[in-house]
Amino acid sequence: MIQASDGSFYGTTESGGAGYAAAGTGFGVIFRLNLDTTQPTAGPVSSSNTQQVLTLNMTAASLGGTATGTAITRTVDSAAPITTNNAPAGWVSTDQTVTLTSGDGSGSGVKNTQYCTDTTNSCTPSTNGTSVPAACNANTACQSYVRYRSIDNVDNLEAIKTAAVKIDKAAPAAVGNLAAPASTKTSVSLTWNNPFDSGSGNASFDVRYRAGSTFTEADWAGASQPAGEPYPPKTGMTIGGLTCGTAYAFALKTTDNVGNISPISNAVSSATVGCLTIVTASLPEGNVGRRYSAQLGVSDGIPPYSFRVVSGSLPPGLTLRANTGTIMGAPIAAGTFSFRVEVTSSGGSSDQKELGIVIK
Repeated sequence: MIQASDGSFYGTTESGGAGYAAAGTGFGVIFRLNLDTTQPTAGPVSSSNTQQVLTLNMTAASLGGTATGTAITRTVDSAAPITTNNAPAGWVSTDQTVTLTSGDGSGSGVKNTQYCTDTTNSCTPSTNGTSVPAACNANTACQSYVRYRSIDNVDNLEAIKTAAVKIDKAAPAAVGNLAAPASTKTSVSLTWNNPFDSGSGNASFDVRYRAGSTFTEADWAGASQPAGEPYPPKTGMTIGGLTCGTAYAFALKTTDNVGNISPISNAVSSATVGCLTIVTASLPEGNVGRRYSAQLGVSDGIPPYSFRVVSGSLPPGLTLRANTGTIMGAPIAAGTFSFRVEVTSSGGSSDQKELGIVIK
């Protein structure tokens, strides 16, 4: 409604998407006000864009012509800023600086960003800034929370957001129960428990071994590393390819998911089962024409065994039983006869030895 200069009132209202309009007359002059309500060009009103543009236009018309006044435009901002963070998604091994980045779209602009840190995810942001330090003491693992929000220039306040920062500077505990409960001629079986880790969790085991009965940190770099090491939580393994009848020492370390390495475990020593060996030192003499019998003796190995002559020759008339290792028969010629015999076990190990028989 408009009051003209002669004191009379005249007005109409028009409703519609364009807004509100009013008109009045006085002394032959017609005044018209038009209030346009439009949305920003960025898009319609929504939860992320609730700015609204209001424009007031005024025109005056008379018999002499029409004049247009200056439009008055104002933007209404009811949307809070949006703030993001660059905190790492998982565990890390070093102190962090979390950067907060805020924006207000086509609104009034960000006035400030506030943050706080705690370990319970309950503090209220009150410190202004966008760089937030997050630290953990040496040899410890910790999780802290960065809570933050931003406010714009017309005091729209963002809801509090949270970023978790997990820092692991603590190595896993050393394995203390490494054991070697079983062995064969070429392998040793190891068992142990998955050690405690207060932070990112255990990622891998590094098992080492060396010939001998002791294993210290000084031996670590030069020790052998077997293939097929298990990954946590699986524990225990069998190390193959070892030499029979040999003492070995074993130890291991654990690495967590951010690369912290545990101290060396307890050392354990175990010997492989003795090698298959021909233990016969010499064979008895024989006589031409008389029955002869001698048994080759072996130790260790996995029966049944297989015997053969690999070089030289037995006295004529004598043979070696392949399945028993017995040399038997009746010699038909005198002399000294040298030969090399081999025994092979069903497990695949073997041994050879030079022997001789004198026939008179």
